[in-house]
Amino acid sequence: MNAERRKEIDKAIKVLDEAKSDVDALVEKVTEKLEEAKGIIESAKEGEEESLETLPENMQSGTKGEKMQAAIDALDEASNDIDNAISNLETAKE
Repeated sequence: MNAERRKEIDKAIKVLDEAKSDVDALVEKVTEKLEEAKGIIESAKEGEEESLETLPENMQSGTKGEKMQAAIDALDEASNDIDNAISNLETAKE
């Protein structure tokens, strides 16, 4: 291989290294945003759990309590999904 082609290949390698750095930075930023969203979801879930606990027992097992529990379950699932997304991003980054 001549020197000119080697230079071109070196340029390509440099471009790919820069792209990897850009992707790594993007993954880091997305991970931070996911963690921020998870914190907000966890806070909302805790608030809903506290509200449910303060309801009279007959209301907790009634329609309102069931709806609140469904919301708590959905928020918990969303939080778990975010954990999975973060884990997948970290795996992809390796």
